[in-house]
Amino acid sequence: MKKDDWEVILTLHEYPNLTKASARLFLSQPALTKRLRQIEEEFGITIVNRNSKGVTFTPEGEYLAEQAQKYKAFLQDTKQHLSRMGEGDVGSIKIGSPTSFTKAVLPRILNRYHALYPKVDLRVQVAISGQIPKLVQQQEVHVGFANGDQQLSEAVEQFLCAVGQAYIVSNSPVTMEDLPKIPLIRFYRDDYSRNLVQNWWKNNFLEPLQVGMDVLDIDTCREMLRNGLGYSVVYSNYLQSSDTFFKLPMYNRDGSPVMRNTWMVYRKDYKSNPLIRNFVEFVRDSSVS
Repeated sequence: MKKDDWEVILTLHEYPNLTKASARLFLSQPALTKRLRQIEEEFGITIVNRNSKGVTFTPEGEYLAEQAQKYKAFLQDTKQHLSRMGEGDVGSIKIGSPTSFTKAVLPRILNRYHALYPKVDLRVQVAISGQIPKLVQQQEVHVGFANGDQQLSEAVEQFLCAVGQAYIVSNSPVTMEDLPKIPLIRFYRDDYSRNLVQNWWKNNFLEPLQVGMDVLDIDTCREMLRNGLGYSVVYSNYLQSSDTFFKLPMYNRDGSPVMRNTWMVYRKDYKSNPLIRNFVEFVRDSSVS
């Protein structure tokens, strides 16, 4: 059954008179009658019964008219959806993000983005920062966020979206001299963040770094800190206003603060996809820290 046939059914249902319906369809009455018979033959049913006042739909005809209305609505929704996809307002975005960034920063980004694009489906895949560029390159995710400087393929580029200063964080006040005697609670899993802390330690202490425990995420780290089980290195964009921990800023030997970059990573051809282009430009124009 063709699209025009559905229109014939709908028009005749709205104007149950062959003369009026044919005028609305810009058809002659014989042409409309012929089309109606063809549709009846196709389905093997009688759609309407003719009378002196016009036509009356049979139960089968009423059902066909209901289906025609659903088909028309489906076509309209499909066209609108495809149009919005072309504008980047509808679709699905897969985002790669490390655990700590996912918990501490990403929700704020996605909340603001969702307010502007409520029909976009946002899906997050948690991964180690070092894996993010590869996931983007292989198009397993559309965009990603990675802590620290990463090696990129030729197909991928990045944008510096946040910078966090490192702090020694503990449940009670500590000094630099105290640190060799206190265990480190480590929640970062990527090599860049581990090496950053390790190198800072080597430049400031003769004693080896004492790692008391490795935990899976920043929330677990907070609980360990609250129970006085050691100290941790936490970056400023991961600190919460509700945190009551003691915070000691970390500095390099030249007096500069210890900082860690967070990059948004995406394929260079992102502009060919309006959905991804809108998201990348949104993050670029937003304050992420």
